[in-house]
Amino acid sequence: MQRAITLFSLLICMGITLTGCIYRPPVQQGNVITDKDLGALHKGMTKTKVESLLGTPVLTNMYADNRLVYVYTFKKGHHKMHSTRLIVYLRDNRVVSFWTDKNQPSDRVILPHP
Repeated sequence: MQRAITLFSLLICMGITLTGCIYRPPVQQGNVITDKDLGALHKGMTKTKVESLLGTPVLTNMYADNRLVYVYTFKKGHHKMHSTRLIVYLRDNRVVSFWTDKNQPSDRVILPHP
């Protein structure tokens, strides 16, 4: 009887201890922005070509349709969340400039003109 109580207590303690080891699956949200996609993005592209290349923008502003905002976030387990943003500026439905916070060679990143 004493052995059964000890075994039961040990199983209860193990169960309580293991509940603190919660698995958190990696979470990806938004549009994946690859170097290949950034290399294909250039001035003069139409809005429809940009959307076919990068997908539908994550953020849409109905009052400022001259800007496409793409955001990608990734969080793995208990680690810090990483995010990448790409903002494409349009004039007359054509790309005039774009900005990204992804580490790219400086010749690929075109800063917006005010």
